[in-house]
Amino acid sequence: MEHGGDYVFALNDNQGHLYDEVIAMIAHEALIGYRAVKHERWADRSKAQGRIQTRRYVLVSDPEYVAYFNHKGAWWQLGTMGIVDRTR
Repeated sequence: MEHGGDYVFALNDNQGHLYDEVIAMIAHEALIGYRAVKHERWADRSKAQGRIQTRRYVLVSDPEYVAYFNHKGAWWQLGTMGIVDRTR
């Protein structure tokens, strides 16, 4: 970060309440079409080894959400939270 890089970390279900809260936020926003938050959505499809795989991405960068999830300031310059949904 100090030299201009970025960081990404995966949030897994062993993270307790934080994981549950992020999943609840994504589910809530999905129900209303993300109309009230700054976000990006896209999908891609690929075929490999006889399987078709679809990935759907959602990145939420709304400052209020980011501040809520980083209220203790644990992640320096946290700017976006996202989810990848993959189906084969």
